[in-house]
Amino acid sequence: MEDGRPPGTADKQALLAGLSSRNEKALLEAWRSIPKLIRDGLLTAGEVKPYAAHFFNLFNSPRYADSTELWRLLRQLKRLGVVTRRHGQHFLDLLKAQDPQIRRGAWKHVTHLVDLELVTPSQVRSLTNHLLELLQPDKNSVEMWRQVPQLLERGILTPTDVKQLAERLRNFLKTKNTQERHDALDLLDRLLGPDLLDLQELKELDKTPNRTHHRNSHERLASPQPATTPRKRHANLACTKT
Repeated sequence: MEDGRPPGTADKQALLAGLSSRNEKALLEAWRSIPKLIRDGLLTAGEVKPYAAHFFNLFNSPRYADSTELWRLLRQLKRLGVVTRRHGQHFLDLLKAQDPQIRRGAWKHVTHLVDLELVTPSQVRSLTNHLLELLQPDKNSVEMWRQVPQLLERGILTPTDVKQLAERLRNFLKTKNTQERHDALDLLDRLLGPDLLDLQELKELDKTPNRTHHRNSHERLASPQPATTPRKRHANLACTKT
């Protein structure tokens, strides 16, 4: 193959054998080469597809579950026909995985699964209880909260769901950590709207006793605000550093 000739039977067998390696690093390396091999005509999607289950094993690895490269590779394999809608159940299983790291990786990229039509919004919506377990008021879940607006756009979460999460959002606002509070406000800024959390609701969430560290932002919320873009409005909501 190094001289540019099409691979013979032995060469193909060697390439395909790598797609079922038990070594995760070697397995990813083998699958990383597949899109180019298919585009160059050295392998076909039909020859690779029987090995897809081994590729999916990488998503079950805490080491790679949230790998941007792995999810990008999934999109390429879907376009090439190696991964199809028939494989959707595997990803639905990831969304309810016992290991929170694996589950977090799947939910972080769930909108890609919907956009690739590997799963449907209604299928994902039936599993949102597994997402809610990841939406906790702590620094480790801020990234998961950032998925909420996209989930709303695709009908996976509803405005009612967001309202029911108000208490958890409130707990984010109670933190004394400036960066965490900033991240929480950034999310709230994106959710503020006539059908979601509005300014009055946010002021109600902010009414907790003995909290001087957040008083300045509360005063800003209580004052009339001019129409602004989301980014400018966020600046208006920002808390003073403690």
